[in-house]
Amino acid sequence: MIGVIIGDIVGTHLEHNIPTTYKNDFIHYFNNSKFTDDTVTSLAIAKSILECHNNYQDLDKITIKNLKELGRKYIDRDFGSFFIKWILSDNSKPYNSFANGGAMRVSACAYAAYNLETLKDLVYKVTAITHNHKEGLKGALAIASCIFLLRIGKSKDFVLNYIQKNFYNLNYELKDIHKLIPNLNTSKAEITVPLAILAFKHAKSFNEVLENTSFIGGDLDTISAMSCSMAEVLYKVPKELRAKALDLLTPDLKTILFEFENKFIQ
Repeated sequence: MIGVIIGDIVGTHLEHNIPTTYKNDFIHYFNNSKFTDDTVTSLAIAKSILECHNNYQDLDKITIKNLKELGRKYIDRDFGSFFIKWILSDNSKPYNSFANGGAMRVSACAYAAYNLETLKDLVYKVTAITHNHKEGLKGALAIASCIFLLRIGKSKDFVLNYIQKNFYNLNYELKDIHKLIPNLNTSKAEITVPLAILAFKHAKSFNEVLENTSFIGGDLDTISAMSCSMAEVLYKVPKELRAKALDLLTPDLKTILFEFENKFIQ
């Protein structure tokens, strides 16, 4: 879960600032940055999973409650316009979103699931409440599948082959993406989710994942959040990045993170 938060904060900085000479010394990128909707919604789902106490029958209803409560509390954290309307409305119907908002918030499901079938059920419960478009659901399940498979000990190659077979084409080099995808400034899941996985594919450390996402550009906070959610499982998260991210979290969000880590991760 800390990977999502670090990716969100660093990506937010890079999205609004020209990269400096610090290169991969990402500790500097926490200055004048903040957590955004990626962090808030991810922790809202983590809170919902905790509140289910291993019985996920009503996970969708509990997730709606927590997304709206935390969303309203942190309404200034760069939520998309459609999601803001959903947060503030008494109507909780999905709005057929095909954006990456479902994929960026789904990592907690990968820690609560015990096989791919239950993973799919959890992912659909927390995603279809807003992102019920097939591409929104596909993106969320792809990210969650990567995290889950890595968590249960599958190799990086196995995971990438699984994604290649079941979700997206990953057979291109990072250096070619600006030629292949002319408009990277989008939040569409069908574009940003495979880019996030590609950033993970071509990295050999947590910091290299962040380097790769900074090269990609576009919706950097969400691409980085998705990429780092995978990187956290396979690579060691630098202690200084974790400490900086925790310093920027509010007490209530930090409590959710610690409770979730204590139950599902540590």
